[in-house]
Amino acid sequence: MLGRILLVNSLITQRIRVFFWQNLFLDARKVFIRVTLQRCCNTYKFLKFILFLLSYFRVFVIDFFLVWFRFIRVRLQIMKIFFSSTNIKKPLMNGKISLEELPAIANQYEFDGIDILDRYIKNADLNYIKSKTKSLGLGTVLSINTDLTVSSPKLNHQFEHFRNMLKLAKDLGASVIRFTLGGGQLSLQTLLNNIEATHLLPQKVAARIQCLAENVFLSRPVSVLIQETRGKKPVPSFDPNNCDKVVSALKNILPLVNRSNIHLAIENHWGLSTNPDNILYVLNQIDSAHIGTCPDFGNFLHTQDKYACLKSLLPKAKLVHAKSYAFDEAGEERSIDYGRCMQLMKSCNYQGDISVEYEGAGDGIKGAVQTKTLIEKHWS
Repeated sequence: MLGRILLVNSLITQRIRVFFWQNLFLDARKVFIRVTLQRCCNTYKFLKFILFLLSYFRVFVIDFFLVWFRFIRVRLQIMKIFFSSTNIKKPLMNGKISLEELPAIANQYEFDGIDILDRYIKNADLNYIKSKTKSLGLGTVLSINTDLTVSSPKLNHQFEHFRNMLKLAKDLGASVIRFTLGGGQLSLQTLLNNIEATHLLPQKVAARIQCLAENVFLSRPVSVLIQETRGKKPVPSFDPNNCDKVVSALKNILPLVNRSNIHLAIENHWGLSTNPDNILYVLNQIDSAHIGTCPDFGNFLHTQDKYACLKSLLPKAKLVHAKSYAFDEAGEERSIDYGRCMQLMKSCNYQGDISVEYEGAGDGIKGAVQTKTLIEKHWS
């Protein structure tokens, strides 16, 4: 009897223990689940908070990089330096270099593009130049010489030349055409235009006369004489009569310019454009976003304040010509303060391209490279 009682007691005790531990385990599991869920909830809230912060941070980062990219893009756009065919004009005329080599030369010396002068394109393979510049990732600028102060029928010839060059610029992918106003009493381009516009001479004879005229005008004695003459000439006064002729002519071709979506840039290139007031008057009368200026560092009379003139032309600039003639031992241009020119460009927030034109003695390519180095030095 006692044994049965002890056995029953043992079984009851065992079941009580099992029940106790089962309940304890269940309670512990419930507590664990509750704590885990609470932590997950807190973690979710935490992650949600982090994502909230990241969303704002992401907007900030994106905005920051967009601003940075725009700034860098503008800087890169400003610093595109082009190699002008003017730098190799003598080898081009002598047949030692062809215009087709221009993209390769520009690429070799790390220029960003080429500037082609219209007088050198007659016998050039323009399709090859187009494909070469594209394959090398180079930009293109077209420079044309025109005289918009003349009367008919010579003016019709100027219009025809303008239309052909606009078509060519679009075909080459050029963004800017630099052009001249004309109005000079005697210049190389006036002579060349007159020879071409007459149509009285056979094409080969006219071409030979043009080549002879270029060689004479670009020879050292004539160049020195021209420079000395410019040093003595007074600054021409404002010429409203010829300015109005130019305005009328530009309005004639403006619809074609707008359709082409190509910018035109008036260079201070002697004649009517010697006085910056004439250029600014024309631009104000035209009032077109597609037409601006092409300030040239070197095309000023000795009696002019070149830096004041540059300052007046730069706000409307579509292109800049970095002219150079000679350098000192430190690599600075002897007659042009490039540091001051670059500072004027910065102060005007210039965002176009710079075309290098070396017109001094010696190797034109070497002079252009020295000019490029000078630009980079004073822009940085």
